[in-house]
Amino acid sequence: MLASLAGSALGGELGRWLSLVDALILAALMHVVPLFLCWWITRVTVTPSAVIAVTCAEHFAGGLSRQ
Repeated sequence: MLASLAGSALGGELGRWLSLVDALILAALMHVVPLFLCWWITRVTVTPSAVIAVTCAEHFAGGLSRQ
């Protein structure tokens, strides 16, 4: 939940400083990162810390797009 709140706070700040198109592009790119991390976690030995990191990245990206 903390990652989601941090993403929302950062998304709100970026929304003030970026144009709408730039903010949408950044949010789209930030949503691709957790997808890549989900793919990556299938290729390596799964550890609890890796699962936590991927989950936090997903929540951060989700919060970023919901400013």
